[in-house]
Amino acid sequence: MCLAGKYAYLAREEDGLAIIDISNPSSPVFTGHCDILGRADKVFVSGNYAYARDVDNDCFRIIDISNPAFPKIVGSYPTSSSGYGIRIEGTKAYLADSDFQILDISDPLHPSPDGQCDIPMLASEILISGNYAYVIDYEKLAIVDISNPSSPEVVGTYDGFTGMQSPKSLFVSGNYLYLGVQYGGLFILDISNPSSPVLAGEYFLDNEGIGWSVYVSENYAYVGDYFEGLRMFDVTNPASPALIDGYEANGSLDIIVSGNYAYVAGRDSEGLMILSTGVLPTVETGQLSEITTTSANISADIPDSGMTDVTERGVCWGTSPEPTIAGTHMAGGSGKGDFSISLTGLNPNTTYYARAYATNSGGTAYGKEISFKTKPVLPVVTTAPVTDITSASARGGGSVAYEAGDSVLTRGVCWDTDSPPHASVAPRTEDGTALGDFASHITGLQPETTYHVRAYAQFRSGTATYTVYGNQVTFTTPGETTALPGDADGDGHADLNDAILILKILSGVNIGNTEINPDADADGDGKIGMADAVYILRFVADAGE
Repeated sequence: MCLAGKYAYLAREEDGLAIIDISNPSSPVFTGHCDILGRADKVFVSGNYAYARDVDNDCFRIIDISNPAFPKIVGSYPTSSSGYGIRIEGTKAYLADSDFQILDISDPLHPSPDGQCDIPMLASEILISGNYAYVIDYEKLAIVDISNPSSPEVVGTYDGFTGMQSPKSLFVSGNYLYLGVQYGGLFILDISNPSSPVLAGEYFLDNEGIGWSVYVSENYAYVGDYFEGLRMFDVTNPASPALIDGYEANGSLDIIVSGNYAYVAGRDSEGLMILSTGVLPTVETGQLSEITTTSANISADIPDSGMTDVTERGVCWGTSPEPTIAGTHMAGGSGKGDFSISLTGLNPNTTYYARAYATNSGGTAYGKEISFKTKPVLPVVTTAPVTDITSASARGGGSVAYEAGDSVLTRGVCWDTDSPPHASVAPRTEDGTALGDFASHITGLQPETTYHVRAYAQFRSGTATYTVYGNQVTFTTPGETTALPGDADGDGHADLNDAILILKILSGVNIGNTEINPDADADGDGKIGMADAVYILRFVADAGE
């Protein structure tokens, strides 16, 4: 496999050369195909040409790819039937079997020999890095100085593989050569002295894994296991590579890492797999919903688990920014995908910060932080029953209970013939600013009319005000009654209570909010006096009271 520009070029055995548009890694598109007449097992790209090895016809095919949708063979160059080593770099082609050759391909249609040297092996792979070519066969490594292309020479070898271990792939990064090894895994050689490479570190894969391909990017080595898919290693310390895990698949034949993606040529029917190389998961904090005084719901998504499985995901929160799992958090399962968490035990009227998290073997990643404020605890307002109903008035009231502490601006009852009544537009009383029970006098009513009444309380929170209502009570006034001389308290009767009320008034006793009915003027002289009290007492006596 080879990457060039926005295309991936795959050698697909009997299927020849496949060209795939990878400009959108999440949606690769098959672009073109070329039958190379035999089985293609390697491909390289230089300029407008692809060079594909034809293992059935012992040559490499030169393919014009200037139009990726219609690639075509324009030439060939013979190779050894016993050697598989081939590499194209710029205007040079490097071939190896029992000897090492350099070709000049500055004229792609007419390659010409440039230099040659014997090597102590039957080469299977070649890698070019700087002034050196690194060549492997099934049991050893040779390092060839190519600083003078016309006269290459072997300057160092390594044959420290044991038993059935066999190098299959190689990659150079800095002073280290990384080898994918059959029945081994990952071998790391120190090549700071090309004449004397030494083993720096190694990691043996389980189940006798085959390191069929290897690629190094930054501090990570990616090993394509022929049977198990992709393995990822932390090689910050080359002497002690650490397996981070990887991606399970049918198998991997080749791997190239570019940007944030690993391009894997899969074995059998896997084709091209494009994987994110992010070590940590990708976490997206979603939406808030159902915020109450003590709880809230948060949705989240883990679209990418990174190179390893997500073992735990959830949401963390607190009253300070950037909450972590070291503080309050709740898990919501494992793996990729959507999930939601219900945050409980919150305090009313409090600002919280929250973000989703996901944990894999690489660590814990967090999503974007969101903030929200829980709802305040609202006051409880209760409407009292309506009593003393007359054709023009009634008595009501209610109670106010509140734990949060916003100041009470006013309280009372409001009433209207429309349901429900609102204190902003309907008649209302104002009965103080305290918590607790209160009584209200409802006046200005019409006879034989149905009214709806609610207790209310207005509060101030900061610079804002709000009104809370109690339950609604409905009542109907009676028909209008004729005037009854002496009915001082307006209850529809002239009785001893009316006489006592008049005497209290005359004696200067405080009668509170009690309203005096105009009918208290029993003798009709336009004023309330002792004669009215006497009139009432006589009326009561005559009635047999």
